[in-house]
Amino acid sequence: MCDFPGDQIMKALFFDLDGTLIDITQREIEVIYDTVNHFGIPVSKSRVEQLCIQSPSYIDVFKQLGLELTNNAVKYWTAAFVKRYRFSTLREEVKPTLKTLSQRTALMCVTSRETLAEVIKELKFFGIGEMFQHIVTRDVAAEHFGLTSLPLFPYHEQRRRLYQCALAVARSSSEDAVAIGDSAGELKPARELGITTVGLVTYESKRNELQRTADFVISNITQLKDLIPPTPKKDTKAISRSIEESRRYHTLYLRAINNPLRRKILKALKNGYMTIEELKSNTQLDTNTLNWHLSILEHGLCVEREEKEGNVVFKLTQEGSVIDYLE
Repeated sequence: MCDFPGDQIMKALFFDLDGTLIDITQREIEVIYDTVNHFGIPVSKSRVEQLCIQSPSYIDVFKQLGLELTNNAVKYWTAAFVKRYRFSTLREEVKPTLKTLSQRTALMCVTSRETLAEVIKELKFFGIGEMFQHIVTRDVAAEHFGLTSLPLFPYHEQRRRLYQCALAVARSSSEDAVAIGDSAGELKPARELGITTVGLVTYESKRNELQRTADFVISNITQLKDLIPPTPKKDTKAISRSIEESRRYHTLYLRAINNPLRRKILKALKNGYMTIEELKSNTQLDTNTLNWHLSILEHGLCVEREEKEGNVVFKLTQEGSVIDYLE
């Protein structure tokens, strides 16, 4: 546990969805019951309910019921989960807490769900969609990194990429972001990136693991209002502007990295500073074409230019370093 940076303005709060903002207990019972029976394991709903009470981890429940989470099983289970959103309920005090916090900083929903569309639909159903400036799902993160898809497993790597994408979208450093979740598995990758983590205890059986993993542990979501400091009045307009700026930036960023020639330039710059002539030699692009792509990369904040020993040189920014993860 560490001291919360109470005198620091937090630029973004990353909220997990399932289990944190909405109670999915009954939904998971229905979905697990449907899935295991679909794959030929006869089990009663009461048995599934008993196991879900004993072990809040759906992976452990599937394991105890004898179902291996193959790609087909995961695909069926996640599709069944999406369809049964009406079995979920919004946790008490979530809406007023989010409303208060949204007046202090930017709120983002960061979830391991596969598609943005399904999350927008659910947030609207629960009446909290307007609270979030951005939503990061696996398909959003995949587009951000230039991947065809971002699989659910390995879970740790998937969550890490979600948070990396969220930081880029929010134009925030890890030092001024906070991740809120209800399980150690979803918070550990955030903490490894230097993001302050807050664990919400929704099951007493998870308290110990949250205390080992999260920087702070709370029993009620309303406690966030005490943890997250109010924004000084003079900064309110600046934060409002930053929301629009971050949306514009993300559009420019995606345009910059989603081009094979610009990725070629980013890969060349992995080796360090380069002049125009060195980049031409490495990429085999002519001067006009190279300058055009460099200008797009600069607008997307992937590349910076500076003067070194009388020469104009180009270098990768932190955002441009995403080339390590692109296919």
